[in-house]
Amino acid sequence: MGNSERNYYIENGYILFKNLIAYEKIDHLLGEFEDFKNKGKVYYSQSHHNWRSCKTDIDNFGLLTCSIENFTHLLWAKKLSKFGLNILLSDEINNCLKLILNQDEFCMWQNMLFDKSVGTVDHFDSWYLDTDPPGSLAGAWFALEDIDGKGGSFHIYPKSHKLDFSKTYSLDHDGFLHYSKQEIKKFNRYELKLGKGDVLFWHPKLLHGSSLQDLDGYSRKSLTAHYFPVNYKKSLGGYKGINSNINDDAYTTDVKKQMQYVSKYNYKIYTKKFRYTNIDSIKGYMRYITNYKNATHWLMNRQNYQ
Repeated sequence: MGNSERNYYIENGYILFKNLIAYEKIDHLLGEFEDFKNKGKVYYSQSHHNWRSCKTDIDNFGLLTCSIENFTHLLWAKKLSKFGLNILLSDEINNCLKLILNQDEFCMWQNMLFDKSVGTVDHFDSWYLDTDPPGSLAGAWFALEDIDGKGGSFHIYPKSHKLDFSKTYSLDHDGFLHYSKQEIKKFNRYELKLGKGDVLFWHPKLLHGSSLQDLDGYSRKSLTAHYFPVNYKKSLGGYKGINSNINDDAYTTDVKKQMQYVSKYNYKIYTKKFRYTNIDSIKGYMRYITNYKNATHWLMNRQNYQ
């Protein structure tokens, strides 16, 4: 154990762990999620890039039509946050990260909760976020129910992480997505059919995306999250070829400053300190109320590029 998982991850750009998360943990989260929706609470949508309310975003089948970004950071969703963190920052995830990244301690960077598939265009994460030096970020997709594709699929392009993506550094967002669309033609598309409790990990340069629902009314309840080793700097705003020396004194100083914003609490993995997440919630709620700088931006929605 250990070398085989890491070698598979390095070679293929992903690895799937079956039955990793206990059903009890998932059921607690989903129960609280239904309560969150029923109360019409406010949230930030990654798929629309603005603050919204569940009151206006529930479809005819009772499904939330948008993703929730950083649902563990909402001041008014303490139980939802608790049950989410019990999965996202669990020993099971920590142990998997140790296997595939060969590091000791990790921090979570961004998470999302999905009720249904929002249809994300094919892309690789490193253009948006990665470590410096690049390649030590890991994405994770958690199946909160059995996913057979009727509610939309999550798909990957194995071994695409080996491509040279340096050409994308100077491209704008539309150019980057067009480039990704052309590159996927070189690889076989692998649609993932996951069982409840399964978790997929992928490399930050692995091309991937998700489809829209095949049949109306079918959910695709799932989580995503990103993790990085605590001794690495985050490359916020996308990977643009940054490749610093991790042994440099200035680099070490920057890492220490970065760690001031996160805490371990009672979990194995670090996450953003509650006082910062509470401030984010208050700012977000004010944006929702005033509609100040709160326009919809469909940057990665598949419908926007069809």
